[in-house]
Amino acid sequence: MCLRDYTINLVLRKRVVEETLQAFFHTILLHRTFPTLSFKDGAVSYTSYIGVEDVDCKNFDLTYVKVASEGLHERIAGHITIFSKTLRDESGNEPNKAAKGTIILAFVTNRKGSWVVGSEPAAWEKWIFNIEVNPSTSDDDYRSKIASQIKGEILYILDCINTSESFLPELGSSQSECDTVIDFSLPEVSPYRFNINYFLGPPQNKSLGVRRF
Repeated sequence: MCLRDYTINLVLRKRVVEETLQAFFHTILLHRTFPTLSFKDGAVSYTSYIGVEDVDCKNFDLTYVKVASEGLHERIAGHITIFSKTLRDESGNEPNKAAKGTIILAFVTNRKGSWVVGSEPAAWEKWIFNIEVNPSTSDDDYRSKIASQIKGEILYILDCINTSESFLPELGSSQSECDTVIDFSLPEVSPYRFNINYFLGPPQNKSLGVRRF
């Protein structure tokens, strides 16, 4: 399996970090989620369509589309909220102090393990977001400037997803065969399995693959 990773670097103000990451994560998951899957006679099919909804951002002028699944939203919202709060706390109230951190959305396959080591998730795609939180400065145009920047990054994400080099694991002919790559625990939707990790400090660009600086 070939790991593809994509890196986005952003300098943001405290108040926009959470909404920015929500827009990025939901855009990616919109293209990494199936409706309910059905298996019959050795074939897989969809039993419904994915519901979507528009989200209007409050801190900048941007509307993005997400999968209409509260369960899927909760899976990512908690991680993003904690990461964003940690960055805000790290920067504190000091006028010239910046905080840096990285949050990673990784799509994984649950490898079948042995009785010794158990199962082990292996990533096939990673989205790495290096965030620097800078102290707020007076700028009347910031709302429109950051919206333009985020729109550009979303277009970059869509380009990566739609490239011919993009890799998606093959689906099996039964639920048990798909269970290593698909999460069947959510009602109405079946996303590719993913996990979210984050840490504070400067970025650690050690992975091989597609990077953007």
